[in-house]
Amino acid sequence: MRCIRLTRHEATPEQIEALTHIYHDLTPENIITVNATLPANPKEAVDEFDRIVGDAELVEVVLPTNLLEAVLKFSQWSKSPSSSLLRSVMNRVTNSDNQVEFVFDHYERIVKVEIVTESL
Repeated sequence: MRCIRLTRHEATPEQIEALTHIYHDLTPENIITVNATLPANPKEAVDEFDRIVGDAELVEVVLPTNLLEAVLKFSQWSKSPSSSLLRSVMNRVTNSDNQVEFVFDHYERIVKVEIVTESL
């Protein structure tokens, strides 16, 4: 099993521990961070996403909502029954120096993204 983390941030020890606990066949060596920015155009983003993730079973992403929706609906990767799109849930914490830090809480599997709008 392999997990591609499509994010600019390296995984914390807590994130690695959570992933390997949830997915027993996943080893820390098979958790790979790819520091890449997808294009803003959804079609181009999906093409680039598919190129980057290849046949990884798990993909952790930090993406805007419109690109999450496009990846789930149109990527070749997401059509595989063994694929899981993940996101890391972080808590915003103020430390003793009044600096804001983001602390890992848990993972979520992204199943569906639905955007409903109304003209004003």
